Amino acid sequence: MFAPLLLFALMFIEVVLVSLPADSIAELAKNLLGQSALVGGFSLVFGYLCVGVAMGLYKFLQSKSLIKEETILTNELSSSET
Repeated sequence: MFAPLLLFALMFIEVVLVSLPADSIAELAKNLLGQSALVGGFSLVFGYLCVGVAMGLYKFLQSKSLIKEETILTNELSSSET
């Protein structure tokens, strides 16, 4: 669930690196805000869309009993031996 936020951070770093050859700090800040809003919005929407599709597919396959819920083994055997 945190993958789209990490994608946003990665895209933001890329925008900063691409915008570095700006003529002034004011131009860098202006370009950085606009580009990061555009790229950040796209990455969040696309990322959560992909996460939603994957989660929906998982729930669908689980409802059709094609995949099973993971079970956690406990130490029942070791406690019954003593």
